[in-house]
Amino acid sequence: MRDIFQNVDTEAVLLVDATNAFNNMNRQVAFANISISCPAIFPVLANTYRQPSQLFVGGETLLSKEGTTQGDPLAMPMYALATVPLLKKTQTEGTKQVWYADDAAGGGPLPSLRQWWKNLSELGPSFGYFPNATKSWLIVKEEHVETAQNLFKDTNVCLTIDGRKYLGTALRNEKFCNDFLKDKVRLWTQEIENLAKIAQSQPHAAYSAFTHCLIGKWTYSAKTSCNLGDFLQPLESAIQHKLSLALTGRAPPGKTMRDIFALPCRNGGLGIIHPKLLRQEYAFSQRITQPLSRLITTQEEDLGDALEQQASLKAFIRKEKNDLIRTCLVQMEESLTGNVNRVHELAKKKGASSWLTTMPIEEHGFHLTKSEFHDAICLRYGWRPSKLPEWGSCGKNFSVDHALCCPTGGFPTIRHNELRDTFGDLLHDICHDVEIEPSLQPLTGEVLPQKCNS
Repeated sequence: MRDIFQNVDTEAVLLVDATNAFNNMNRQVAFANISISCPAIFPVLANTYRQPSQLFVGGETLLSKEGTTQGDPLAMPMYALATVPLLKKTQTEGTKQVWYADDAAGGGPLPSLRQWWKNLSELGPSFGYFPNATKSWLIVKEEHVETAQNLFKDTNVCLTIDGRKYLGTALRNEKFCNDFLKDKVRLWTQEIENLAKIAQSQPHAAYSAFTHCLIGKWTYSAKTSCNLGDFLQPLESAIQHKLSLALTGRAPPGKTMRDIFALPCRNGGLGIIHPKLLRQEYAFSQRITQPLSRLITTQEEDLGDALEQQASLKAFIRKEKNDLIRTCLVQMEESLTGNVNRVHELAKKKGASSWLTTMPIEEHGFHLTKSEFHDAICLRYGWRPSKLPEWGSCGKNFSVDHALCCPTGGFPTIRHNELRDTFGDLLHDICHDVEIEPSLQPLTGEVLPQKCNS
């Protein structure tokens, strides 16, 4: 859409918002269209939506006869297939359409856009698509503002020359885009600070939220915004001085350890990426989407071999990313010495990082307490766990290595816990409400209510 807007023939871009689009979709019209355009998926959609769904509200039963069900994995493909005929019928010469679900956008000369809006307003309701003029925006180039005001004065469509948010990124001038990205980074920094507070008591859950959620949002924005990397320094500061401290229970990492943390888990890191690495995502995204972007820009319906080209580009760029990581890894390992190099080699072993990449589901026994997570990080990188005794039962200095090879150590607590856990598991099979008393976790700054049990 950004390329279409920058075209010399484009005078404006119209971003259309529809009222409650997924719920208003006409099911009968959708069935008729999908049975012809995509008969392979029609039976499952018909079996799912042929009969109205029952909604129980306040003792009354309401019938859901239109639209799709929220959370249904078939909702997106059903809606997309149902709106293809609308897209074709509203096609206007000179207007280049881009649709993502119910988010429609068109770019071109203003008279063509005005006709496209008229077609959508007249034909859309029969498909269950109701354009909402008060939430639709016309982004106009400055030299065409007066023409746009005259053409759209009776439509209630909002008009701007500054820019608007579109599919998670920004359209229009550089200042608007920069302000948009600064606001995003400010929000992400606040999220990191909030996550660091959670990590003080639940580091495993906070780490999982970071690697499985936050990084995905950053990567998407980096793929759609060419200059996001210029504004990410506050994010890196929050990661290094707040999140890392809460996750590891140790002082902020130095440059070497920060570089190790940024590596993927399979390469001995923690997957806590350095925001500066996001700079390359935009170029990669441009290359991957080029075959489809070209078809959208030319408004061609025949995909041809675009999907095959895209698959080939994905494989090539994936290899390029892996080669880049491998190069950085080799350069970094050349500077590692002694114990740091040894523990890093162990952390790269197959299976050594499975506990980091697994979701911390307590029901399945994958959740680590604060002490367990901190100790696991210490063992991974050769640090001395906190509250480790100074002397072993043999009278020698106590350390992790000594604990593994001490001939007189014993670990009576561990032996006791193994018998206790085995006995508890056997009782659980024949008795009800069998629970093993959990260990109390040490406090590191948390403030508990006065009436909290010890």
